[in-house]
Amino acid sequence: MRIAIVDDERQDCATLSEMLAERLSQTAFIDVYDSGNHFLDSEVHYDLVFLDIVMDGLDGIETARRLRERDMGCLIVFLTSSSEYAWDAFPVHPFDYLLKPIDKARLARVLDEAERAVQRRERTLSLKVGRQVELVNVSAVSYVNARDHYVYHQRGILRLHD
Repeated sequence: MRIAIVDDERQDCATLSEMLAERLSQTAFIDVYDSGNHFLDSEVHYDLVFLDIVMDGLDGIETARRLRERDMGCLIVFLTSSSEYAWDAFPVHPFDYLLKPIDKARLARVLDEAERAVQRRERTLSLKVGRQVELVNVSAVSYVNARDHYVYHQRGILRLHD
């Protein structure tokens, strides 16, 4: 899963990054942005974005609105220290809303739900291994090298049958 944290408060970014690293597998990638503009300029596709609502410059809701113009599938979790912005966030279809300071148990539930949602829409590869067919999530593939009916990957060699 590819995750972005967009927050202009360094300590909040560091805290959330640590919480995510504790909870997620090594296949998760986490990028941190200090503003909505820097995030939007990156043009990277993310599965999940943690987006602070109150930021200097471009606020989180406007950042989300612009993100939705190019990516309706990304899951957005708004972060804020005040629940007064919840109604303003609905038009951009957020996945969830977390109040700061972030509660670990609440974050764990949000991540579980997000992982299920991402897995349901994730593309898979169908590989024939021996007499069985295995489905592999595209995001789990680091590299593949095919040569002479064999596929070499980080865990060993798979024999491809005609």
